[in-house]
Amino acid sequence: MTPLFEELAFHPTPLGDLILRRRRMTMLDDLIVYEVLLGEAFLMSSLFHEVLG
Repeated sequence: MTPLFEELAFHPTPLGDLILRRRRMTMLDDLIVYEVLLGEAFLMSSLFHEVLG
């Protein structure tokens, strides 16, 4: 079973730790979500996106 959170990359910066992680959302049928965090702030999440077309 995939862990709920998996840290894929980490880099300390003057603004805080920059982290790329993969998260398994059990409440959404085990959807895999990628997130970029800077310190405590979410910069990007693949859960929220807009499909252009």
